[in-house]
Amino acid sequence: MLSQKRRWLILSVLGLFFFMVIVDGSIVAIAIPQIAQSLNAATGTTTLIISVYLITICATLLLFGQFGDQ
Repeated sequence: MLSQKRRWLILSVLGLFFFMVIVDGSIVAIAIPQIAQSLNAATGTTTLIISVYLITICATLLLFGQFGDQ
């Protein structure tokens, strides 16, 4: 079994990861118009690319969470 201190450390690290995903998604969502302008792409295309990026991050978090449980 894990010690109480180690459990809190793991919980803190996971909380930090989820917080960073939320912050990352918010920053990217705000920057969509600038990203689209810089890449000479339509805003819709840029939004689709960013959505795929965020879905990929969420999927890998679930995958690595499962690995962490094992």
